[in-house]
Amino acid sequence: MLGSANAESAQSATPSFTSTTTGDVLPYSIKYGGAAVTFIGGAPAMVSDVAAKTVNKEGDPKEVTVSFDGASAHLTEAIYSDTLTFSIMAK
Repeated sequence: MLGSANAESAQSATPSFTSTTTGDVLPYSIKYGGAAVTFIGGAPAMVSDVAAKTVNKEGDPKEVTVSFDGASAHLTEAIYSDTLTFSIMAK
């Protein structure tokens, strides 16, 4: 599972970097292992679902990509952030 603090607090399907000083929001997208991550109503997204342990002792590495278009956003100078949380749940 992958959660976005800002998507959860806004109950939004779109994660965003948010400024705590100005309140400005910069939406972004996430890919996990090349697949787009979709949040529904701000709930954490299922990013991996395996029924059996991987053969590789180190697991199955996946690349996480965060993309945003800062050129088209007209934001006030500030520090923007979000917190992503990965949760592992046993089956």
